[in-house]
Amino acid sequence: MNVYKSIDDIPYAKESCITIGSFDGIHLGHKKIIDKVVSLAKKSGSRSVVVTFDPIPKRLIRGKNGPLLLTTIKEKLFLLDRMGVDSVLVIPFDKRTAQMPAKDFIKEVIVSKIGVKCLVTGHNHTFGREGSGNSDLLNQLSRQLGFDVYIVDPVDYRGDHISSTRIRNLLSSGDVHTAEKLLGHLYFATGEVTEGRKFGRTLGFPTANVLSGAKEKLLPQNGVYAVYTETAAGAFNGMAYIGMNPTFNSYEKRLEVHLFDFNEDIYKTEVTVHFIKKFRNEKKFDSAEDLKKQIERDKKETLAFLSKISRRY
Repeated sequence: MNVYKSIDDIPYAKESCITIGSFDGIHLGHKKIIDKVVSLAKKSGSRSVVVTFDPIPKRLIRGKNGPLLLTTIKEKLFLLDRMGVDSVLVIPFDKRTAQMPAKDFIKEVIVSKIGVKCLVTGHNHTFGREGSGNSDLLNQLSRQLGFDVYIVDPVDYRGDHISSTRIRNLLSSGDVHTAEKLLGHLYFATGEVTEGRKFGRTLGFPTANVLSGAKEKLLPQNGVYAVYTETAAGAFNGMAYIGMNPTFNSYEKRLEVHLFDFNEDIYKTEVTVHFIKKFRNEKKFDSAEDLKKQIERDKKETLAFLSKISRRY
């Protein structure tokens, strides 16, 4: 997959099937759109192009009130590559981009810079200054500028549309299982293993302290989870703890992973932690010994759970 970080970098090709959006999380609704782009491109012998933004527009527009990310740009590119997309244009989203009228964006970027044969979008997708661009404008411009427009219907789960906001709410309540249903894949976080406080090691449960790839990345609700983790040494089941360490009076939020049947040095390497199920909430214990006993129970419960499910990962 070709990745371009500037509008000026992507080569022009009239025969391009394109979609535009933040695509945060690459959930099932996004996948339906992207699959349509890839399919149309293959049928017509053209290239499939995803145009996305970094940061996502809501982060810039809302500032500190903007949503946390479901996928960092690196994670998003990984998922798009896995879906068979030919090219991705990552447009740096700044105030100038935010003020660009929707009509100008289509004419100056999509038509003139990239080239377009067909454009695929979701039913309620908006773009351009103040979200003024929509499917009606695209249909109008397509007749003027000579490209086809395909509007993709939303994907529902249990009666409601799948959305990034809905997934964020599920993760914030620790419901990674339902989030997986909406995403079509396990929710994951990629980051570097850094030196921690070694609390787990002192209790007999060494952990990898994973520094998430971006401060804006959303981690699930604090607590203990069954996880599957990809490392440079292979893939391993394990359990993860998200949160502070109040038992040791440490109040810095961390993601710590204890891998089962694992004895490799992965310090300063990158790992990807996939969240399977939440088992319990964050809790302060009266003593280190009480915490150790709870971790032993957590491990036993996690191993029992993982032994009953087929290894899909």
